[in-house]
Amino acid sequence: MPVTTSLAAQLRRLSAREKAAVADHLWRQAETKLGPTSAQLDTLNSRAASALAHPHKLKPAGDAVRRLRR
Repeated sequence: MPVTTSLAAQLRRLSAREKAAVADHLWRQAETKLGPTSAQLDTLNSRAASALAHPHKLKPAGDAVRRLRR
């Protein structure tokens, strides 16, 4: 749904702090309505089971974080 010209004008008048508060509010509201799909939950459960069954294949968390930061 596109933002109307009127709404965009009102948003431009907000301070940075107010914009952040609106964004946070909208995010939290959307977050409660959006959750992982059943397929995503199945994938997460499968990966968790695999990690428990084969802990020797896991990498240290620090290695994973460093890789993501590159």
